[in-house]
Amino acid sequence: MSGDYNTHNDQQPNLTYFTTQIMKCKVQLFIAGTVFDEVVVARDYEHAKKIALARNPEATVMGVTAVFD
Repeated sequence: MSGDYNTHNDQQPNLTYFTTQIMKCKVQLFIAGTVFDEVVVARDYEHAKKIALARNPEATVMGVTAVFD
């Protein structure tokens, strides 16, 4: 099976399932008539929304975009 931790035949283990890409995202939030941005480091857009809402629980997410610095 590909992706298994398999070391037979003196090969290096295949750990491709354990790599995770991270990215910087700008989450646009809305609270009480004010729109503002929260920049977070996350795995994907859904994770970015979750982090931003944890920091600002009363906010509504307007959008999420990737940030390339």
